[in-house]
This record gives sequence, C-alpha cells and structure tokens, in this order.
Amino acid sequence: YRTEKLILDAFQAAGLEVRTQEFRVVVPVTETCEALDEEGRPIPGVTLYPFLPCGLTPTVLPDGGLTGVLVVTESADLKYLTGQEPRDSIVLTYLDSAGDWPALASVGVRALIAMEDEAAAKLRSGAERGSWEALLNPYEVAFPRFLARGPLADHAGKRLTLRCKVTWQERKVRNLIGALKGDTPRDEALVLTAFYDSNSLVPELAPGAEPALSVAALLQCVGGLAPYRGQLKRDVIFIATAGHAQALAGVGRLMEAAGDWGSNRGGMPPFETFLKAEELKLGQATNALALLRDDAWWARASEEGFREQWLRAEPGFRAWFGKAMATVAGEVNLEYKEETLARRLTYLRAHSPVFRDGFDPANATDAERQDKANSHPLLRDFLEAQEMDNRSANMVSLPLWQLAARTEFEPWGFRRRAQVYVEEIAAYHRQQIRELTDSIGVRELFASYKQTLALNLELASGGPRALKDLCIQVGIPRYGSALEPQVTDLAQAIRDRIPATNELPAFNVIHWGAKDAAGTEEQPNVHHAAILKLESEVWTLCRRLSFSILNNQYKPVRLCTPEDTFDSVSTEVVKLQLPAVGKAILAVAQGQVAFKGTPGDKRKQIVTLHGAVYGNAGSGAVFPSHPMGRRTFVRPFVREYLINYWLWSEVAARGIRVYPILAANPYGEYAQTLGFNFMTYGGWVQELVLDAARFDESGRIVYFKDASSAVQSVFPTERFRTTEILAANLAKASP
Repeated sequence: YRTEKLILDAFQAAGLEVRTQEFRVVVPVTETCEALDEEGRPIPGVTLYPFLPCGLTPTVLPDGGLTGVLVVTESADLKYLTGQEPRDSIVLTYLDSAGDWPALASVGVRALIAMEDEAAAKLRSGAERGSWEALLNPYEVAFPRFLARGPLADHAGKRLTLRCKVTWQERKVRNLIGALKGDTPRDEALVLTAFYDSNSLVPELAPGAEPALSVAALLQCVGGLAPYRGQLKRDVIFIATAGHAQALAGVGRLMEAAGDWGSNRGGMPPFETFLKAEELKLGQATNALALLRDDAWWARASEEGFREQWLRAEPGFRAWFGKAMATVAGEVNLEYKEETLARRLTYLRAHSPVFRDGFDPANATDAERQDKANSHPLLRDFLEAQEMDNRSANMVSLPLWQLAARTEFEPWGFRRRAQVYVEEIAAYHRQQIRELTDSIGVRELFASYKQTLALNLELASGGPRALKDLCIQVGIPRYGSALEPQVTDLAQAIRDRIPATNELPAFNVIHWGAKDAAGTEEQPNVHHAAILKLESEVWTLCRRLSFSILNNQYKPVRLCTPEDTFDSVSTEVVKLQLPAVGKAILAVAQGQVAFKGTPGDKRKQIVTLHGAVYGNAGSGAVFPSHPMGRRTFVRPFVREYLINYWLWSEVAARGIRVYPILAANPYGEYAQTLGFNFMTYGGWVQELVLDAARFDESGRIVYFKDASSAVQSVFPTERFRTTEILAANLAKASP
C-alpha cells in the first residue's frame, strides 16, 4: 500500500487526471508463524516463514502447536534419519537439499524447515537461484514446510513447538491510472503500463526488486512527459496494475472495462445493468437489516395474523429474504451435522460401547436395558447430537413465518445469525457497486479514443553481466502479420535514439516481426512460453494492440523468491536504456508511429469462469442446494502432472500464480470474467479440474469437493474436457 501511495502521489504531482479501479484478489495471509523452545518461549533471533500453500491447503497447525525433536540433516534423504524417530522429528536441512521432502512426509516426519546456505549462495552466479520451487507441489499437500532465518540449528536435539496459521483472504487492490491529456480531445492515446505488486514462493518474503525497476521507469516517464502537456498529438495514459501475481487479475479487470468489445460489449450486458442489479440487492439487504432489528415485529411471530402480515410484503423482497433465512437455517444445520460427526467419531473410537461402565446387560431386565440412564454416555451424546441434526435439518425448508414461530428460533440464534449474514451480503454489494462504478469510469476513458497502443514495461537489471539488449513483442505465438509494421516502427524508434559507445550502439533492440514470441533459430526468444504471462498478451487478445518491452538477454531468475532483493539488483542497465526508450515514447506520443487495430482472441484463449458451490444441508435434499458462501474458496487448474510441474518452474521464473484462487461470495457464487491459461498449449491439454474447499474459523478445511463418481455424474467438476468447452464457446471472447 505504500507503493500505491507513492505512485498516486507521483501521478498527482505531475498534474495527471487520476482515477483508480478497485477489485479483490485472494492471497495467503500468515496470521501466526513462530518456533518456540522447550519452555514455550519464542526462540531469540529465529523467524519462521511458511511456503506458498499447495493447492487449496494452507499451513494450519493444531491450536497447541506441533511439537518434535529438531533433527539437523545434510539433506532430506531418509538415510539421515537413521537412529531417529521420524514421527517425533522436525527436520532442519538446507534449502538446496530439501527436494526429497515428500519422502520425509511419507514416514511421518512432523515438519520440514529449510535454511539458506550462505556459502552456497555466495558461490551461485547471478543467473542462478536457490531451489525454492522444490518445496512446492501443485496438488493438495498438508505437510508443513517452512523457511527459517536465524540460529535455529543451535537447538538441534531439543524439543521445539511450531505454531502456524495461514488463511486465504480477499484483499482489496487497485489499478492506478493517470491521464496526460491535451487541451482538446484526442482520437488516439498511447498507454504505458507496469505492474506494481510482487509475489514470492515464500509469501511473507517478496521484496520484488526486479519488478520495481519497471515501476520506477514508468514514474520516470511520467515526470519526463508531464512538461509536454498540450503539445502532444496523442494523450498519454499511465497505468500501474495490481494483482499481476494472481493470474494477471489486474490487467484482466482493466480489460473488462477497457477492452474493445464492440458496441454491445461482446453480447454481455453493460456495467450499468449489473450496477442496477447490485443496487437492488443492496436495497433488499438494507430492508432486511431494518426488519431484523425490529424487536416488535419478531415479537408477533407466534401471534395469529403474522403469516398474513408477512405475505403482504413486496414479493421480490419476500423471496430474497426467504432464501437468506433458509441459508441461515442451513448453516445451523451444518453446525449440528459437524457436532454429530465429531461425537460419532468419538463413539466409534471407543469401540461403540452400548451400556455404561458397571452395567451388566446379561442379568438386567428389558426395562433396565432400555433405560437411557444405563446407556453409555458416549452413545447418549451421539444420539442427542443426531436428534439435534434432524431437528435443525427439518427447519431448513420452513417458510419464514413457521421458522420464526419455532421454539428453537431464539435459543439457536437464528435472528442474530441472520443479521450477521445479511450484513455480510450488504458489504459485498457495496463493494460490487464500488468496483462497477470504477470500471464504468475506466470504460468511459478508453471509449473516447478510436485507437490506442499500449507499451508494457518489463525491464530488468541485466544480471551480473549487465546484459543490455531489449526486445519488443506481444508474446502470443503465431499471431502473424497483425503486429506489423508497428513492432518494426517501435523498435526502430528506440534504435534511432540509442547512444553510441566506440561508434557502436550501447545496446540493441530485437523484434521478430510476424513470428513474435516464437523467435528464430538465429535469435531465440528467452521469454517464449506456452502460457500467457505478459500483460501485452491480454491487451492484444482484448483487441487493443500492445507490446512488452523486455530485456532480451536476461530472464530474472530470482523473481518470485526471497532472493529478489534490492541489494542484489543494479539499476545501471535500466538507466542506460531509459533515455532512448523515453525519447521513443515521446516520438510515439507525437504521432511518429501509426496505430492500428488487432483481431483479438482468434484462438479462444480467454474463458469466463463462474459457478456456485453447494453443500448438503436440510432433510430430503436430492442434490446439494445449500450455498457454501462462508470461508469457501475455489481453484480451477489443469490436472496433467507434467504441465503442473513445468508451470511451477515458470511461476518461479515470472512471478505469476498461473491459476487463480477465487473466493465464493455470500451467495456461494464465484466468478472471474477474463480467465487465462486454460485453453492454450496448442490444444493438447485435454482436461481441466475445479476444486473447492470450505474452512472453519481456525483455518482448517472442513469440507472439500466431492469427487465421487455418483456426484461427478451430475456435477462434473473433476474432468472438464477442452473439446466441450470449445464447442460451447463458438462466439468471440467477451467479458
């Protein structure tokens, strides 16, 4: 948030017309993480950090912590545990030797802690990094993995306690937009962008030095172009995008509003239609809160005429509030179901005793055997919980007037729970209204231009060899001649302004013309990948031509790791490149490079993700119908192992979580309007998967997607075939 303020201050100081676009992303948040000594005190000088969650499973240890003897080893190889009790061990080893951690998990080791090897780090070149991605896995793995900094090895052989709680949380972020406009309206605008967030495989350690170079360059361009206000032939729009690491969420949200979707928005309703619906639902939530706070109204619930009074309410509100109360009743039922399950497990673990201790059923009468006082307390507890489960289940389908008249209504807190739930709904709709209003403002800004060209800055330090050559590309394989002559003109505009050293250009600018991302055998493209990873790709797929400017020779390998620190990054290469790039940008703003349109998403690489998460609550439900909107998160991804293995390495290299984690709203719904990397890879990816998990207040998973064949035959979330998606998506991509 300090970076956001710095950028906004720079925009305002330059006199730009500033607007923001707020949205939400889901990130892992470390609430607690520490190592305690045998006395239960934090170990001085030692800091513990959890690694990025595997799948939907964050690191959440028992409330009392996880205890074990600290065993220091040379690597995660099982041979180093000889003579140790694995189930009572916490292994501490070097990061670069920790890749065999699944073997440790398989024998019951309690946790793995990695430590950085300072000697090995000094021997590594600037083109290498530690084996951070080896501590990750694309599937659901609950084995605790940590990074430790400090003298933890001094406690070898001692019993430690680890405490950790990581939860998925939604965070509000904003795209930051500043427009440098002329005195009269312009038909064209040059757009300069850079993302301003950072990511890490150890989320609490995400310094982001390499990405900061591009943000700094963007702000230099702001200061350099601001004095030309009113003198440029094109407006210049500066954009700092957020949510880059969360599956390109920031540029995706930007393109929902700024993409060239045509006059009918690709067949989708305009933002105003959604805004009206959100305002209507907020009004219903507001009315519901007023009703829930009306003691006198609820006091009449047992009186005659209450039903008729309720039926006189506006039908739309009556239906909405009835569903809300049914959801509350379902939540009550889920709590009793969980209690029933817990008591049943306790009963089964005690070997299912029927009678109390000391009671002799063989010599007892039938009446004595049937007397509840003689049954085992665990059996009684289980049966009582089961009765409460059944009672609460029967209340889920009751209409409001009957539910409010039940004797359990007040003791079970239905009204209090409903007030909390409706307040959550109201907050959700207020946030939706704010985001839609922001998007309308962004849409109106871009709608005023007939053509735009966006330049996405992804500059880099050049590493220890100070590699300087730049490249310009969209990043989409086989995009063809649609990129010409713009890419050639842009490259030449920079070349013409490169200073000479000993009569030679200080650096070169590479482009591949119509071949673009594929590169050539003579001049390979180090940034080429099958996944969509550059913001210029998103702009271009949304029919606004865009190019990324990158270091052609150096791919920052320390991105997305704790090693991407500011003391490891030099600014000298960017300082050398920026004057030529800045002068070329000024030339483009003066109209010296023609703009053109782009055909957009020809290969259907954009998909829209939306759906709902349901669970079983109530009695007599044939299908799951209870909306799981509380602490519920969804993860869509490609199942193929080889692709996932490769993608983790690519995530580490580019700093992007390729597949998003989405939060369910209070209605149990999830959505991402523009989703990427689900329909790429040349069509050879066959299946997509959707997982969902609901967490309790302590952060532990209490419900996970049902993958049974019976459920999958009705709700197929385990295997989405790409051929079916393509068949259902014959129209052009739209938001």
